Amino acid sequence: EDAAARLQLMRLHGRFGEMEGVERLADEALARDPGDETTFLAKMAVANWRIQEASIFGKVDRAGEMVTLCDQRLTLNPDSSAALQCLAGFHSAMPETFGGDRAKGEQALQRLQTADPAAYHLFLAIRAEREEQTDLVRTHLDQAMPLLRTPREALRIATLRIALGDGPGAHAALDKAFALGWDDPILLFRRGEAAAVTGDRMAEGRQALLTLLAGSTWSSGTDHRPAAHWRLGMIAERQGDPVFAEAAYRRALTHDRGFDEAKKALKALKERKP
Repeated sequence: EDAAARLQLMRLHGRFGEMEGVERLADEALARDPGDETTFLAKMAVANWRIQEASIFGKVDRAGEMVTLCDQRLTLNPDSSAALQCLAGFHSAMPETFGGDRAKGEQALQRLQTADPAAYHLFLAIRAEREEQTDLVRTHLDQAMPLLRTPREALRIATLRIALGDGPGAHAALDKAFALGWDDPILLFRRGEAAAVTGDRMAEGRQALLTLLAGSTWSSGTDHRPAAHWRLGMIAERQGDPVFAEAAYRRALTHDRGFDEAKKALKALKERKP
């Protein structure tokens, strides 16, 4: 079986949230090439999915299984960025009574700094965001940007920049992600989201959302169609086009009647009408 075809099929399963299919293909691929890091990332995605799907009492056990997976990975590849991030995150956040070990977390983080400097700064940026240290978030994102190696890292920077309201920074990270050749629909969605939230590069953001809606809107098991229409409405409002905005909000609700953000946007738009 062709490895490239298997990888493409695995990505398609992941895009539509079919994680059992991802796991089956990843296990087959790792049986042939245990050192493949891309396939290990797929296994990590499955492990995270299992944690999310587990009951509140089962989450700790699932997290322990993921840590075991990461420990095993480091015996094959001591510089595995994904495994080091996994261990740094688990041991930094999990109480000792549930298997956490702050010393192990710091050791993994120190090793990550050498193995993948961009991922190291992204890890610290995310931690700073949780602690509401906005200036420190910006500092680490600035340090990560020139070190980027993968489109996923660029996407994570873009997402954090959007949360900060930094349009130019978000679009610069997305430019990098597109340049690295990733074709996941989430990039088009984030392009539109960056424009809608910050008002920066709105024409480009609007076109990105229209392109997204003309094709597949699924990414990582989520259908972004309702949210894409909502963001289109936001851009249209910023551009002074309330008619298009209202239609976009209504289309969002057609796809998801319980979409609160679109409901609120539509109500607010109506209230502003003369």
